Amino acid sequence: MNDEKLTTYFSLGIASGFLIIVGALFSMIWWSYPMGLGYQWMGRMMYGWGYGFSYHMATIGAYYGFVVVGIISGAVVIISSILLYRSPRQAALWGAILLVASVTSFVAMGGFFVGALLGFVTGLLAIFSGPKMTLQQTRTV
Repeated sequence: MNDEKLTTYFSLGIASGFLIIVGALFSMIWWSYPMGLGYQWMGRMMYGWGYGFSYHMATIGAYYGFVVVGIISGAVVIISSILLYRSPRQAALWGAILLVASVTSFVAMGGFFVGALLGFVTGLLAIFSGPKMTLQQTRTV
């Protein structure tokens, strides 16, 4: 694999991981407000008078769980991009990890979905354009 491809995959992977983490943090900020930011803009009547704050507090834990998944998958995308750049002979492995982490990030909005798509494409490119090893080479590695 040449240096131009490695630099491109590295840049796409870092951008993807950054977008995934920013998207997860944005989601955390959004759900930190009661009933989301729409509640602040529309007022209580928009959700009905009986729609209480207790419902929001009961579901907020699930949203923060999604945020944690997004931050972890964004970090995995960044780390696997760095390792792909540093060890291009294992491009298929790091590409597969990139692919799985990007698909997992869809749970937490996937970096506004653009980050997850970038990571998905980067993982596929790394898998299919990495160095091809013969059976003899795999036994000596």
